[in-house]
Amino acid sequence: MRITSIKSCLYYALMALALVVMAGCSDSEFTTNGCEGPDCDNGSFSYSWDISAWSDCGVACGGGTQVRTVVCRDTEGNVNPDGRCPGTKPATSQMCNAQACTSDYSWLISDWSDCSLTCGGGKRTRTAVCKFTDGSTAADNRCPTPKPILEEVCNSEACANVYNWRTTDWSACSKSCASGVQTRIVYCANQSGATADASLCTGTRPTSEQVCNTQACASTYSWLAGAWSSCSKSCGSGVQTRSISCQRDDGQFVNASFCTATRPVESQACNTQTCVGQCTDERSINTSVEGSSSLLDVLLVIDDSGSMAQDNLKLANRLKGFTDDLTNRCKVDWQMCVTTTDVDYYKGRPIMWQGLGHHILKPTTPNLDQIFVKTMQWIGHGWSNDEQGIKAMNLSVLDNMRSKCFRPNAAISVVVISDEDERSVGGNSSLSTLQYKPLEPLNLPESFPKTVRDTFGQNKKFNVNSIVVKDAQCKASQDAQGAGAKSFYGTKYLELAQMTGGGSGSICESDYRPHLNLFANNIVRTMSSIDLQCRPVKPINLQIRPSQGIQSISVMDKKLTFTPVIRGPAEVTGSYCCAQ
Repeated sequence: MRITSIKSCLYYALMALALVVMAGCSDSEFTTNGCEGPDCDNGSFSYSWDISAWSDCGVACGGGTQVRTVVCRDTEGNVNPDGRCPGTKPATSQMCNAQACTSDYSWLISDWSDCSLTCGGGKRTRTAVCKFTDGSTAADNRCPTPKPILEEVCNSEACANVYNWRTTDWSACSKSCASGVQTRIVYCANQSGATADASLCTGTRPTSEQVCNTQACASTYSWLAGAWSSCSKSCGSGVQTRSISCQRDDGQFVNASFCTATRPVESQACNTQTCVGQCTDERSINTSVEGSSSLLDVLLVIDDSGSMAQDNLKLANRLKGFTDDLTNRCKVDWQMCVTTTDVDYYKGRPIMWQGLGHHILKPTTPNLDQIFVKTMQWIGHGWSNDEQGIKAMNLSVLDNMRSKCFRPNAAISVVVISDEDERSVGGNSSLSTLQYKPLEPLNLPESFPKTVRDTFGQNKKFNVNSIVVKDAQCKASQDAQGAGAKSFYGTKYLELAQMTGGGSGSICESDYRPHLNLFANNIVRTMSSIDLQCRPVKPINLQIRPSQGIQSISVMDKKLTFTPVIRGPAEVTGSYCCAQ
């Protein structure tokens, strides 16, 4: 009997202890969350209801409906069957604004829009429309006042700094036609608009210059009559002639069909008096030598890329001969500056000649040959991977107020030497997608003549001369010496040389001297002889204007020869007598 009592007491004590332990345990450990069946979890997750905010009521009075979303999510945010969440699922809709309307009109208010900014104080908006009880729209003054607020500040917390490129508006075009230029300021700024260092901005920097008003200008045309020639005879009715040309208002000569006014006469009778004891078969001489400048400014544009070491040394060794030719044969007062195709570093500015301490060479500078070699060695090679020779010469002209490389009355001769094209492939991505870069306005061949004329005027004499890769054999040779660098045909440089009447040579030739001499000949024009129609039977009547101190004029059969040669600009007129 006692043992039975002890067993009973022990049983009830254990049951009481179990209830205490169960009361102390968390729901997440023992609750089944009201879930039964195969969809239930084995206890590795806990679940809760994810409830959105109620929607707007839609009506201000008279009873509307609000809705919201209610889903069951686990601790990892996944949507689960409703049965896994505790308790009854919260309601997803409810009545709202059930009070009776005090009038037949009420405001229908939309949801707020998204905030215009994620930080730093943006704005959000909504609409409020006055509605009649039948749902039709009414004027605002029929609804209760005040009208609901339609705009408010949002996301007012401070932002972390974000930097972006910003630009001003484009400037007015520099020309109304025939390709002008527009510019704008490009700068880096944070989200509040404050200017920041350019290094803080990422992405491609917007361009600061573009071509504009490319359409041709309307032009006017007029006849231009040259001077009358000498009379073909000194007596017995000779003839005088003159040239008649049609000229556009910019000085360019065009086809005669553009001029609509009456064309001036091109010939007239002269010396109509009867001949007395004079030549009866007199012939005239009327010729001229094109003008040249006795002042010449030379700009060397050197490619300092990896494959150019041997080529730049060849140029240095031949420059002394070129300058001697200008001084002694051509009698030219020259000066010379040098820059490189690396516009990112030098920006077209002249480089100091090594051993001189100045950036302008002149005929009186001593030790020119040593200066050329030292300077080319100092420039070196392998610095640039973006060759922009045309842009460099443009920037050099625009920098002339500071550099003084180009004198007001001097002709300009640019010599560019490179084994690549402008921006490596001349803007042709099919040649190399790796080295392709788009051409900007100052990389185009036609930009340089425009820059020269805009800077120095329409009558400035200039040419551009190129020493470049011109054939496949030369290209293969340059590729072999470039330590991995690849050469390209100098298409844009050759195009600019042809456009300006300059010369061109191959970079692979062992001696650049013939081409450099050719450049000098492009600047200085001379005449050594004149062909006659017969062997004169009497002394020749000859005038050379301006006088040039000709030492001798000799006649050999039907040729008149001058010693020394006549230098342009000059006009040679006169007459001679042929046998009857």
